[in-house]
Amino acid sequence: TGKNYTLKTELKVRAGAGTNYKWKTVGQLTAGGRKAATSTNKNASAVLKSGTVVTALQVIEKSNGDIWLKIPSGYICAKQGKSVYIK
Repeated sequence: TGKNYTLKTELKVRAGAGTNYKWKTVGQLTAGGRKAATSTNKNASAVLKSGTVVTALQVIEKSNGDIWLKIPSGYICAKQGKSVYIK
């Protein structure tokens, strides 16, 4: 929590910590999130570009071992199974 991480791949921004939550739209992101989004269309699904630096407000470890980060714009998956999406 409070640390900065760099995305190793494009990541979807969700409304909650899990794939069962809806994607946010670009228009629902913070100003910084909108700048880092792959689309400028405010109604498009929110996907952050690879290389984006995010600040973790909260780290959430799910019962299945997946790790999600709460960032100012929403939630992103940091680790799923053996795949790690941040550094």
